[in-house]
Amino acid sequence: MRPSDRVKAHLERLLGPAVATTTGRDLAGDREASFAVATFPDQPTEGATTLVTVGLSSEPLTGPEGEQIRQELLLCAWNKALGDRLYKALFATAQAFRDLGETANPGAIVELDEPLAEPSGLELAFLYDPTYHAEELATVPAADAKGGEPIEIVWLIPITESEAELIEAEGPEAFESYLAATDPDLLDVTRAGEV
Repeated sequence: MRPSDRVKAHLERLLGPAVATTTGRDLAGDREASFAVATFPDQPTEGATTLVTVGLSSEPLTGPEGEQIRQELLLCAWNKALGDRLYKALFATAQAFRDLGETANPGAIVELDEPLAEPSGLELAFLYDPTYHAEELATVPAADAKGGEPIEIVWLIPITESEAELIEAEGPEAFESYLAATDPDLLDVTRAGEV
């Protein structure tokens, strides 16, 4: 079974059927992409939507220690923010990692090409396990006992500039503590917040 077929089956088992699968050509005009973005309504909660790449994992990426890792990326938001910007941000971020040939490492910060929403959308994302979803969503199991690597799913959490400064100054663990203490709405891609 191809990695993208395993990903699709895993996602649909945990999130229900995708209501749409948007191709890279749909998102980037003439640029052909070897992956798509699947849309899952009412995930991780009613009134929100989860977007996940499908097919990014068809080629392994190089991890921080030289290991080969297959990954997909996830982004979720309230439906009021659902639009082209979210799809394009997920597509562009995934394509950037594909072009670099490097993994999206949990704990890192990525700069998005444009704000996720207008007028005050967030432009940074923290890479993390998809903890707003069932724990088992984070890893697509190996194809079988004989091989076929597991596939990681990494969540792009939109963050504010002050949250990024906290992460850069004190590390990802400080941000995790901040999240536990303040419980910000991570589905709100227009939220403001000072740490």
